[in-house]
Amino acid sequence: MAQPFNTRHLEATGPPVPIVEHVAIHGGINRPMFTASDTGVLVYQTGSSLVGGWHLSWFTRDGKPEGTAGDLDRYFFPALSPDGKRLAVALASEQGTMDIWTLDLLRNTKTRLTFGSSIQSRPVWSADGKTVFYDSNVKGQFHIYAKPADGSGAEQTVLESNDASEYVHSSSPDQRYLLYERVPADRTRTGIWALPLFGDHKPFPVVQTEFNEVEPVVSPDGKWLAYHNDATGRFEVYITAFPGAGAKWQVSTGGGHVPKWRRDGKELLFLDLSDNLVAVDVNTLGNSPRLGAPHVLFHAAGIQARQGAYDVTGDGKKFLVNISDVKEESQPLTLVQNWTAELRR
Repeated sequence: MAQPFNTRHLEATGPPVPIVEHVAIHGGINRPMFTASDTGVLVYQTGSSLVGGWHLSWFTRDGKPEGTAGDLDRYFFPALSPDGKRLAVALASEQGTMDIWTLDLLRNTKTRLTFGSSIQSRPVWSADGKTVFYDSNVKGQFHIYAKPADGSGAEQTVLESNDASEYVHSSSPDQRYLLYERVPADRTRTGIWALPLFGDHKPFPVVQTEFNEVEPVVSPDGKWLAYHNDATGRFEVYITAFPGAGAKWQVSTGGGHVPKWRRDGKELLFLDLSDNLVAVDVNTLGNSPRLGAPHVLFHAAGIQARQGAYDVTGDGKKFLVNISDVKEESQPLTLVQNWTAELRR
């Protein structure tokens, strides 16, 4: 549908008009599959009301597929437990809500952890595997909450700010800090903050500049922080000291995001802008890290880079990748030129 709108008076100036029918709805994010430009070009995909979903697919370091975890579904932000035996993941419903589930990877069973009527997403395990932290917008803005990983206890409020949204990303290996993105209510630049889980529990900024600082992940020894920002005009992965950030070292060279540490801290993995899984050797002995050259492990075709993308086992030998359904990707796209002419008929 299209409806004429007066941007000066902020009001509709006519009734809605149908443009095309049978537009597909993406099964993972509940969004219609169309886009329109200012030049009168419209592109859309046809299909059933809810199509597709994603596979959580296992790959070796050389890109060889090794089966899947769970069935085709609307997965977001897969996170492997510290022992690698369980998976926490957000699942979207057809109603637009989202909840956290855990999967037993050995028994192939699935258990629902949260039961909200809003969006619960971005699960993060505590280092001992006993707690799952996550975001929820149950109170409007996103804040941080937690539940026992076995579902045995009630939800606990971890952090609720009045003037910002918080998106949790990492728990330190000593379980003393949570690392999260802080987005002010005015939606200005995103910064990386830490929440102490001891003492006065007073949050403090770790990396906060005029650029967007996102996706913080603490190293296995707790002394370094990997993240990415857009200071160069595109996202690049960096390392800085933790908890007292200062100098930073650029890890990626041609764009990168979603950094992950190998369990021994000697390798950093990330996703480049061409959907390749990339590895960089890291030596963090001393006061400054020594970095190897980035090298591509494999191309992750169909990876859902904005939906948590992937996780990696502690030994760095296997990747669990959020991959789109091939059938969904093969649906035809229709291009319409000068679609605004329909409004004048």
